[in-house]
Amino acid sequence: MALATPDPLLDRPVPAAKVTVSFIVGIDGRVHSPLILESLGPSEDRIVLDAVRNWRYRPATCNGVPTEAEGKIAFSSR
Repeated sequence: MALATPDPLLDRPVPAAKVTVSFIVGIDGRVHSPLILESLGPSEDRIVLDAVRNWRYRPATCNGVPTEAEGKIAFSSR
């Protein structure tokens, strides 16, 4: 469950352009190992990675024990 996931503000207004990022939500609820899967360019990638690294989640659980989970999300420019 997402606790804090503010959208990154992308600079480049290119129609149908997007940045896709994969990451791990750790047992501490923080994002670990964010990885750009689909790039819009170095500047936009950095903005997205900076935003995603600050996201916070309630960790997934297995039998009541916190566990890591994988996430993936795409951002479009405006």
